[in-house]
Amino acid sequence: CYRFNRSFMKENIFDNLLNRMVNTEPCFIKNISS
Repeated sequence: CYRFNRSFMKENIFDNLLNRMVNTEPCFIKNISS
């Protein structure tokens, strides 16, 4: 199912990635390293 969905939406992968990066809250270094 996952492989099928990826092959079906191949042209939108980059757009989806950008949308996720823009819409999520920022992750700071001090939150990661603590």
